Amino acid sequence: MRKTTMIALTCALLAPAAAAQPREAAQEETPRMLLRFAGSNAMGARLLPELGRAFLEASGYVEVLKRQGAAPEDLILSALSPEDEEVEIGISAHGSPFRALRAGTADLGMASRPVRSADQEAAGGSGLSAHVVALDAVTVVVHPDNPAKALSLAQLRDLFSGRTTDWSRIDPAFKGPVRLLVREADSGSADLFKSVVMEGRAFARSAESFASNADLAAAAAGDPLALGFLGGPPGAARPLALAQDCGLVSAPEPFALKTGEYPLARRLTLLRRSAGASQTAQDFVAFALSEAARPALAAAELTDLEVVASPRGYGDEAIRRSLLLADKEDVGLADMQDFARFAADPEARRLSVTFRFTFGGAELDENAARDVERLAAYWKALKQEQPRRRLAALGFTDSLGVHADNRWLARDRARAVAARLAAAGVKTDLVVGWGEIAPVACDWKAGRTGVDAAGQGRNRRVEIWIY
Repeated sequence: MRKTTMIALTCALLAPAAAAQPREAAQEETPRMLLRFAGSNAMGARLLPELGRAFLEASGYVEVLKRQGAAPEDLILSALSPEDEEVEIGISAHGSPFRALRAGTADLGMASRPVRSADQEAAGGSGLSAHVVALDAVTVVVHPDNPAKALSLAQLRDLFSGRTTDWSRIDPAFKGPVRLLVREADSGSADLFKSVVMEGRAFARSAESFASNADLAAAAAGDPLALGFLGGPPGAARPLALAQDCGLVSAPEPFALKTGEYPLARRLTLLRRSAGASQTAQDFVAFALSEAARPALAAAELTDLEVVASPRGYGDEAIRRSLLLADKEDVGLADMQDFARFAADPEARRLSVTFRFTFGGAELDENAARDVERLAAYWKALKQEQPRRRLAALGFTDSLGVHADNRWLARDRARAVAARLAAAGVKTDLVVGWGEIAPVACDWKAGRTGVDAAGQGRNRRVEIWIY
């Protein structure tokens, strides 16, 4: 007789899972919950169906099927074990993962933004353990016929707050009232967009809210006057590049997501309690972090954490960025020339792993340990194929302070990374601090009306190059 086991991501899925049986055999036992997930739509609607399927198949289950759950954002995966035991994974792609973990209605949460101290408090208990499993971006989208190619953060702020209401204010040749499309208020996409773009302003009352990325993309693709943002594939809509206040322009391309330098890039994260997580929850996280999960990430159209080298021409772009500081009096021409000579080497390529630091310090952030592991594996494999290759750790800072102090701090950061790499069996051939040269983000808001904390954070970094 067939037994049934339930792996549910939310309690709301249990009733329909028990009532609707897609297979011929009838249920005879009460489902037993092994896992419950809750949270991000970007993860629940795209990643978890693919990752759940891959996890089940890797665990020996067969006949994996997907069906609709109780709510529009709920999905259920079902499968059979070798012992003819039926298993279901329910996916609830909405709501706060932190509140669900605290309430005990989830064993694993899904988050598309960094975990804050307030989130730790909201989750209660012994705190949270966060595991980044994929990379994604919040993308600004328009209809394919819209002539705009890039919008500045200031323009987006005015548009989404309702201060700018007609496209003619952006392009006099393109007229019509702007139709605003936004993600629901408690989504990670809306949270990131508000923190990076809106600067405390509220969305215009006319903005239409969407619970689903796919529905928002379809609405943007169907209306020439639409402007929206989403945390998923743009579908038939067209993504826009972001123009920063200091002249940098960033597009949501894979390398910019991996380095974290696209302003609306984000890390998709599985959350579990630091203590008391079930073995099944730990197994799922381990699988999600393994090489076996990579095809699922590709199927979900997400960017994986694999280390890659920069595309050709990236060195020239880095040199152009260094010219942004040409008017800073204490940045010497000799320093800029030294950096330009290194970046112009046709054999020099930046790697996608980037180490970031707190203000004024040389302490690595919480993602460093896993980044070191990935980098060490990449470098050891590359050295076997190209033994003459060398590795460089280049330290950078924001532009606050004097250049001499910034170079000293940047060198300390590069040395800290080199020490971590040495502990992993990797020798760093060149360790240098460049200070504020070649920024990847703006340190100041338009007109220097205030500091850009997010931009400064992206500039406090150590880049890894091969040459």
